[in-house]
Amino acid sequence: MGRSEALGTGVQNVFKYNKIYSKTDKNIFREDDIFTTSVPLGEFLGTNEPLNEPLNYRLKQILKHINANNSIAIAELSNFCEVGRETIKRDIKKLKELKIIERIGSDKTGYWKIL
Repeated sequence: MGRSEALGTGVQNVFKYNKIYSKTDKNIFREDDIFTTSVPLGEFLGTNEPLNEPLNYRLKQILKHINANNSIAIAELSNFCEVGRETIKRDIKKLKELKIIERIGSDKTGYWKIL
């Protein structure tokens, strides 16, 4: 960003790339001892780690439902996403492999944790 600041386009780039990566134009600017900006990464993300693989729409929906109800069952996710249970199980497996979610406790009485 240093080089772009020298060209006088740093703030413009923050707005430009924010729309590309977070699909919103809600930048949060703070001016204290230094000038900082925060870029929201979506309605569900609680991770500070960048993801190597983009999440598809269904994975985002699964995370949205888990965020709303961390004890949601596979069957409920299957109904919400209008796909079979095995598809949801594959999606859950992918989210676990990406270290986005983990299961705490048993399948019956446990809950999902967004990392």
